Amino acid sequence: MEREYRVFYRTPQSFDEKAHTVRLAIGDGADENTVELLLLAQAKHEIAAKVGRPPDQVHINGFSLLSDCH
Repeated sequence: MEREYRVFYRTPQSFDEKAHTVRLAIGDGADENTVELLLLAQAKHEIAAKVGRPPDQVHINGFSLLSDCH
């Protein structure tokens, strides 16, 4: 199964909140806590690469589910 999320974030270079879309492949039987941890980890790394900052300088403010594809 694959889910698509909108992740809201900030970086030290900008106080404006921005959004990034993350696609996450999820195995059957994965609990929501595990899914959230995987989402946050993947989002931090994707956003860090996009903005040219280390992952520890990406601050996730929240996320929302856009689609759930089985």
